Amino acid sequence: MKNNFTLLFFFVLASFSNCISQSNTDINKSYKKFIGYKNTNPVFWNEATNDILIYQIDNKQITILKALSENYIPLDIQEDFEVYLIKGNKKTLIIKKGNKEVIIDVSIYNGYAFCNENNTLYVSHYEKDRELNASQIFAIDINNKNPLNTGLKGRVDKIIGHYLVFYKETDPTIADTSYDLFYSDVNNIYENILFKKLNLAINYQVSPEFKYFFGFGTMSPAVIINIDNMKKNKIEIKLNSDNPPFFTFNNESLVFYDPQSLSFRIVKIEF
Repeated sequence: MKNNFTLLFFFVLASFSNCISQSNTDINKSYKKFIGYKNTNPVFWNEATNDILIYQIDNKQITILKALSENYIPLDIQEDFEVYLIKGNKKTLIIKKGNKEVIIDVSIYNGYAFCNENNTLYVSHYEKDRELNASQIFAIDINNKNPLNTGLKGRVDKIIGHYLVFYKETDPTIADTSYDLFYSDVNNIYENILFKKLNLAINYQVSPEFKYFFGFGTMSPAVIINIDNMKKNKIEIKLNSDNPPFFTFNNESLVFYDPQSLSFRIVKIEF
């Protein structure tokens, strides 16, 4: 068996016109963003209609999972919880778990991500006139809402399982600098480098269970990395820097998608 990944390309096309009917809305032209998983299927936010859509992998059908109020922006939709940003005079998060809702003011934070495994919201606090890399990362228990300093610095970006992902500017003195990406197990706080010199902080994705990483940077091609052993393989594919791909829930494939038509180009990962 080869040590490097073998990448097999094939196309999967999903047509909205055959799956969803909405009057007076051309949803094929609206922007859609991957935001999580439900029942192991990928979930998207339709920005124009403010709906949450789910793509049923087995039958290749796209349906509306939930229609949202106009002031709700979904940030993270998972099987056991949902996180929304509420538009208004101040930034507010709503974390939903079953019948429970927790509201937290995040106006003073520049990054936030919820960890379902320990009921903790991780936030980064940016102080005026200080560089991004000096942002303190705090852990807020959603039951008592008391922030505790983790000792980490940088900008919080996302949580995958029990791993916190955050980034720092490579050179804070340069306006259009690149970013170094780090991670830490929330149960054993320690800064680990994941990828150096991302040209945009959004140009990456991590698979469920924190198994694989996808990213590309200023000086490096697009790669998939096996996080366990940090082995990597290049991906020869045209990339959309504003629209990173997502991994399938079973960690078998990396999926590039058109944010308007939701047509998919799938890279299957094999060892």
